[in-house]
Amino acid sequence: MVCRNCGSAIPEGKLYCPFCGEEVFLVPEYSSVDMQRAKKRMEEEELLRQQKERELAEIEKRKENRIKPGTFLICAAIVIGLTAALTIGAVLLIMRNDSANYGLLMRKAAAALEVGQSDLALQCLMEAEAVMPENSLELPLMKSEIMRDTGRYEDAEAILYELLTRSSSRTIYDRLIYCLEKDEAYEEIASLLQRSRDPSLLEDYGAYVAEAPEMSLMNGDTYAFGTLLTLTCSGKGSIYYTVDWSEPDETSLLYEDSIPLQVGTNRIKAVFINEKGIKSPVSAAIFNVRRAPRTAA
Repeated sequence: MVCRNCGSAIPEGKLYCPFCGEEVFLVPEYSSVDMQRAKKRMEEEELLRQQKERELAEIEKRKENRIKPGTFLICAAIVIGLTAALTIGAVLLIMRNDSANYGLLMRKAAAALEVGQSDLALQCLMEAEAVMPENSLELPLMKSEIMRDTGRYEDAEAILYELLTRSSSRTIYDRLIYCLEKDEAYEEIASLLQRSRDPSLLEDYGAYVAEAPEMSLMNGDTYAFGTLLTLTCSGKGSIYYTVDWSEPDETSLLYEDSIPLQVGTNRIKAVFINEKGIKSPVSAAIFNVRRAPRTAA
């Protein structure tokens, strides 16, 4: 070893320098390779320590940012509520705008009708159909009125028939019958009245109703020789009948007086045709007549 104070060589086993008296410190000798390995190990340990600190800091950060379950549900409920409120608000706003537009267009159509501008009125109604409230009767009624006044009776009838699937308003019936009258569709009027079964309609439009003739005898019964059959019907018109079970029409026998039944089986069919040419349902019956008793000589 060498004295670190004076640089003199110190004999082995001595604890003091024999030249300057400096105390000898025993320090292990390391090679440069050992020093490099030690340094590298220390650097690796430092890197591992820093990485672990970063991981712990990241874990703590995630814990701080984590939302509690209850808080998440509350936030979700708030978001859903706000979304629903915005949706409802938007729908109400659209409905309000549609209602305003519908009313404006209907007023324009009515004003156009008052001055005889049917085309303009019809155009307004077609635009109003896009925002028409569900099951509205006002618009189709006005539209049918325009069709009627411009002679487009079939178009008006189509609209009114569709309305009857949603409403049995007397106004609809009156307008539809008016259009059918213009088309001379009398049988269709009769069918319409029969389907409605409205007493007031049947009374007011009785001229279009043709009821089946009534027979004075009971169907299927047996009668004595000389029995007469009477046919009756309400309203103005004529009764036609057949005695061979064929379908009666205007070319059949005209009923003018009571019909004498013949001996044997009588098969009678009768129809009433009113003054507008509307045919009633056919009445049909079979009557049996006994032979007349022989008179004494």
